Amino acid sequence: AKLTHDHATQYHFVSQSLQLWTAIQRNIHRLWAAADSDMLAPDRFYQLWNTGQGLNRVQTCPTVRRTMTDLLDEVQAVAGRPWVGLSVVHLGDRDVPNA
Repeated sequence: AKLTHDHATQYHFVSQSLQLWTAIQRNIHRLWAAADSDMLAPDRFYQLWNTGQGLNRVQTCPTVRRTMTDLLDEVQAVAGRPWVGLSVVHLGDRDVPNA
């Protein structure tokens, strides 16, 4: 695939992606606690969805989504220039391969 942007933009995309992954790794305990909270919530149940890779159990995860959104917002605030990639966190999305 051919890139449609210049080298500087690609560099900033990679840099921002690595900053986000660093934030995720530093806050994995928060994400783990959020996942436990979502999975054990008595009012949430999983559904079987055919995601294109067979049937998978899928459940809403509002606590994980909020935590990830907070992390993304924090990284974007210190990124130093406009965010290059998407500002959408895909969690169990049927439209994303291997999600």
